[in-house]
Amino acid sequence: MKFCHLHLHSSYSILDGVANPEEYVERAKEVGMSSLALTDHGNMSGILRFSKACKEKGVQPVIGCEFYLNNRIGEFIPKGEKNPNSHVVILAKNKRGYKGMLEMNYDSFVNGFYYRARISREFLFEHSRDTVCLTACMGGEIPQLISKGERKAAERLLLEYKEVFGDDLYGELEFNEIEAQKKVTWGMYELCKKNKVKFVLTGDCHYLNPKDVKIQDMLLMINTKKTVSSKDPFRFEARSLYFHSAEDYLNLNEDFGFNLPVKAVEEAIARTEEVADKCKFDDIGGSGKFPVFLDADGIAVNADSVLSEKCYSGLGKIIESAPLSKGYDLATYQSRMKHELKVISNRGFSDYFLIIEDIIRFCEKENIAIGAGRGSAAGSLVSYCLGITRVDPIQHKLLFERFLNEVRMATPDIDLDFESGRKDKIEEYLKAKYGEDHVAHIITFNNFRQKGALRSVARVLEKSNDDEFKTIIKKIEDDPPNVPVGTYSIGQQMKIGEWTSREKEYMKKNKTLFGVAGKLVGRINHVGQHAAGVAITAEKLSEYIPVYKIKGSIVTGFTEGKDGKELSECGVLKIDILGLDQVTMLKQAKELADPSSKKELDLDSIDLEDPELFKSLREEPSNGIFQLESESIDAFTKRIEPRCFEDVVAINALHRPAVMNAGEHERYLKRKKKAFKWEEEHGKPYKYETEVGKILSSTYGVIAYQEQFMMILHKLGNFSLDEADKARKTFEMRGKKGEEELDKVVDRFRKAATLKGYDDKYVDSLIDALEKFSEYGFNRSHSVSYSVVTMQTLYMRRYHPLCFYTALLNNTKNEEVMHSNFRKENKVKKYIYYMKKKGIGILSMDINESKTIWFPQNGSIRPPLTLVKGIGSSFSKAIRVLGPYSSFSDFCLKELKIRSNSACVLNLINVGAFDRFGYHKRALFNFYSEWSKIKSKYKHAKEEKTLPIIKSLWRDYKNDGEYTFVELKCLEKSLIRFNILYRYPDEVKRKIDYLVKNEKIISFVEADSVSRGFCIEIISSKLHIDKNDKEMKFLTVLDHEGNKLEAIAFSGEYRKSKEQLERKNYEDNFYVVYGHLNPRGELVIDSKGTRKIFTSLESL
Repeated sequence: MKFCHLHLHSSYSILDGVANPEEYVERAKEVGMSSLALTDHGNMSGILRFSKACKEKGVQPVIGCEFYLNNRIGEFIPKGEKNPNSHVVILAKNKRGYKGMLEMNYDSFVNGFYYRARISREFLFEHSRDTVCLTACMGGEIPQLISKGERKAAERLLLEYKEVFGDDLYGELEFNEIEAQKKVTWGMYELCKKNKVKFVLTGDCHYLNPKDVKIQDMLLMINTKKTVSSKDPFRFEARSLYFHSAEDYLNLNEDFGFNLPVKAVEEAIARTEEVADKCKFDDIGGSGKFPVFLDADGIAVNADSVLSEKCYSGLGKIIESAPLSKGYDLATYQSRMKHELKVISNRGFSDYFLIIEDIIRFCEKENIAIGAGRGSAAGSLVSYCLGITRVDPIQHKLLFERFLNEVRMATPDIDLDFESGRKDKIEEYLKAKYGEDHVAHIITFNNFRQKGALRSVARVLEKSNDDEFKTIIKKIEDDPPNVPVGTYSIGQQMKIGEWTSREKEYMKKNKTLFGVAGKLVGRINHVGQHAAGVAITAEKLSEYIPVYKIKGSIVTGFTEGKDGKELSECGVLKIDILGLDQVTMLKQAKELADPSSKKELDLDSIDLEDPELFKSLREEPSNGIFQLESESIDAFTKRIEPRCFEDVVAINALHRPAVMNAGEHERYLKRKKKAFKWEEEHGKPYKYETEVGKILSSTYGVIAYQEQFMMILHKLGNFSLDEADKARKTFEMRGKKGEEELDKVVDRFRKAATLKGYDDKYVDSLIDALEKFSEYGFNRSHSVSYSVVTMQTLYMRRYHPLCFYTALLNNTKNEEVMHSNFRKENKVKKYIYYMKKKGIGILSMDINESKTIWFPQNGSIRPPLTLVKGIGSSFSKAIRVLGPYSSFSDFCLKELKIRSNSACVLNLINVGAFDRFGYHKRALFNFYSEWSKIKSKYKHAKEEKTLPIIKSLWRDYKNDGEYTFVELKCLEKSLIRFNILYRYPDEVKRKIDYLVKNEKIISFVEADSVSRGFCIEIISSKLHIDKNDKEMKFLTVLDHEGNKLEAIAFSGEYRKSKEQLERKNYEDNFYVVYGHLNPRGELVIDSKGTRKIFTSLESL
C-alpha cells in the first residue's frame, strides 16, 4: 500500500525532533516511499537541506511547516491569564504557495514572536492560496476543541477552514498511546465524514526508530534543563512517534484500541499520495537575484560603467602616490584591470563590488578602521583600486582567478575586517539604504560534538561530577576542523582509546550515557548568529528565504558557510563584516602616537622589507604580533629566522594543523636552511632552474599556496587559470565525490606535461604532490593580506612601543584563557611582565589619574580602575566626574553624591588607588569599613556637618600599621588576578635575576621534554593516592615570569619534598625544582627533587 509521511519533524525542530533530514530521506528510499514531507515546528530552516537530500535519492520533497497559531497577537494579556498556542500544518503546492508560506514565516517571527513564532488564523487565511492545510496533531485548533468536548465549535471552525482551503483541507487522523487521542481521532473522522472534508493519516513523526524515543527524552530534558531526578521531567506522552509504514498504522489502529473502520484507515493512508501529488514544488533555491547598488539618491546605476570609472580613477591615485611594482609598467596594470572588469561584468557582479566599495567609503567617513584584506579577494586588482583591500595583487603575485573566474560558478566572497565594536553601525547603514526587511544577520546551526554531547547527557543523568567521567571527558576528542561532525565517533574512541581499567568499567556500567551521547553527535544543539555574516536581498527577505529570531534580532533561516551555500543558492548576497581586535588596536595605537609623527604612520605604506622588523621577530617573543603570537607559531618563527616579507607569508600559510600533520613545514624549513647556506657560501641566490622550481622558488620547492598549485597546472598542463582553479577544487573534493572527474584532470595534466618533455617518474611525483597538497592547500591572497597586518603590528611595536602596548592592553581581556599545550594564560599579565623587561613602567592605580582605559603617561602606562575586581566602567566614570580629590576626606564627601558600592571603594583602597594621600592602606580600609556603615545618614547633610564626623572617625584609625608584604601581594593578586607591584621583595628578585643570568633556571615558555631548572611559586595543591596506594600531589604553580602550569609530584619526589609541599600557605615561599613537560603540557617534577631556596619573605 502506497503511503508517505506528511507530518514529520527533523532535528530542525530543535531539541525535539531527533533525525536529520538525510536520515529520513534515506529511510523513505529504503521502504519505497516516492514522496516525503518536512514540517518542522514553527520554522522552515531545514527545507532546503531536506529538498536537496530528496533530489539526491530520487524522492519527491513536500515542503511544509507546522506553524504556531495564536488569535490574540498584539492584544494585552493580563498577568495569569492563559493564552495558549495551537498548531496547523501547511504544505506548498507550487511557487505561489511557497511564497505565501514564506510570508507566514516572516510574520510569525517579526510580528508574532512571543517565546515562539506565531501567526494568527486571519493571517493564515490571507496567505493560504495554493497551499494544503492539515489540521495537525492534538495541539491543532480543531483537535483542541474536540478534546474539550466542544464538538459544535470544532465543526464551525472546520467549515471556516473549508471555506478558505476548499478541497485542499485535510483532517489529520493519528494513532498513538494517548487515551485522549482516541477522542480526537474519532471526532475528526466523524466531522470530516459529516462535512465532506477529506481526511488523511499522519504520524507526527519525530524520530526514525522505536528506541530513539530515549534520545528524544534526552533532548527534551536538555532543552528544559531537567535531570532524571527532577519532579516533572518533560517528555512526550506518545512513545511511538517513529517512522512507521502503512502496514504499521493498520495494526496500530487495533493495537491502540482506536478501531476505526479498516476501509477508512486505508482511504486515509492512500490519500497521503493524493496530497503529495498536489505538492510537487521543490524549486526553493536558484530563483533569486542579487541586490543592485543604489547611489546616494537611492537610484540604481549602470553598474558596469560606474565600476569601471571608479577602478581607473583608483588606479590613477595609486600610481600618483607610489611607484609601480618593480618590473611592471602601467600597461600591465591596465591589461589586468580590463580582464578583471570583463569577468566581473560577465558574471553579473558589478553591483556587488559597488555595494562593498560603498561600505568602505561609509567606514572612511565614519572613521571606522578597515583591515588590509582577507581571503581570496586580495587577488583582485579591482578590489585594490576600489580600496576594498590594501594589497597590490601584481606586486605580490596573486591570482584573480583564485578569487573569481568564468568557469567556477560559485559566488565570490569579499570578506571585510573592521575595528571591533562598530559592526552595528555598518549594519544600520545597510538597513537604512536597502531597507530593514532586506538585511539580516546570518543564522548558524551548531551541532552536538563529542564532548558537548557527553557533558549534556551527563548533566541530565547526574553523572557530571563523577571522578571517572571527569577523566574520560578530558581524553575524548572532538572531530578535527574541516571533518564532518561525528566522523571520529564516541564509540570508536571507546574502542581504540587508552583507557584505565577503572575507566573501562565505568563506561561499561554507563552504556546509556555513552550510547545516547554518541547518537546526539551531529544533531542540531542550538542556533546562533554568524560572527560576521550579513545577508542583503534585492527584494524583501520573505521573497527569497525563511527567517528566524535570535535574542531579539531577525536572522536568515538559511545558513552560509562550511555547511553549505544555502543563501547563495537563493540569490542572497552575503557579506562578512568581521570585527577584528587587531584592526582596533592598530587604530588606537596610531591615535596615541605623538601628533608630530602621525605623518609617518600611514601603515599601508610601511616598508614591508624593513630589516629591523625581522630582527625583532627573530630575537623577541611575538607578544601582540598578529597571527604569530601562539607559543607554537612563535617557536616555528624562530626556527624559520625570517629575513623578508615572503618568509612571514610562508609562516602564516605553513603553520596550520593540516600542513604540519603532513610534515610540509619541516620540509620547507630544511630546504630554506639549505638555500640560505648556499647563498652564504656562494654569494648569490640559490637557483631553481625548472619551470616548477621557478613557481615554487619563494617557498624553496614546497607547494605552500593554492596559487602555486594553479600555476603548475597552468604551465605544465596547459590549463587556463580558470580551468586550473576548477581543477584545484576537483582535487580538493577527492574522496567526497566520484573519482571520474579527477581522473580526467590527472590524465590531461599527464599528457600535456609528457609532451613538454617531462618524464613519467617526475610527472607522477608531481601528481602525488598535488594530491597531497589538496588536503591542506592554503590561499596565498589571504596569507599575504594577514601578513601585511602582521608587519603593521611589528612596526608599531618596534617604533612606537608605548602606544602599541597601551592599545594592546586596551584590547585584551584580563582573564585566563586556554593556551597551547593545555596551559592557561592571562595575556594582560604576560604583556605587563614583558613590558617591564623592556623598560616600560606600569604605574599604580590612582584615584585622580586612572581612567576607564589604559593610557600612556610620562613614558609609562597607567592601568584603568576597571582592572580591579568589581569596578565597572559606569562606577569608574562616575567617580572621575566627581574628581579630582584633594584628600580621602574630600573623596568621602563627594562620593555621597552618587550611588556607590562600598565594596568597590574598599577594593580601590587595597590596590593603592588612594596612596597619593600618604596613608597606610590598612588604616584607610579600616576607617572606610566603619564610615560605610553610617555614611547613608549624611547623604543629604551639609559639608560643614559631615566633615567633622569624618575627621573624628579617622582619628580612631589613622595610626593603624600597614599590611605585610605577603598581605599586599595576596590582596593585589585577588583584586586584579595577578601581581604588578608586589610580585617579589627586592632581595628575592635579586636572587631570581642571578639564577636567570647564570642560566640556572628558565621560564615555562621555554620548557620542553628535557629536564630543566625552574623557580616556582606554588598556588595550590591536591593530595592524590596513586594505583600503588602511595601519596603524590597535583600542584598549580607559577614560574618567575608569572606563567602558570599544572605540575605533578609523583610519589618518590613527593616523599623527598613532603615537608615543603605540605604547607598550608605557600604565598611566602619559592622553590627551585627540576622537571620536564609531559605530552599534556604538565610539569613533571624530576628525581633531583625540590629544595627550598628562600625562607619566609618576612624574614628576608
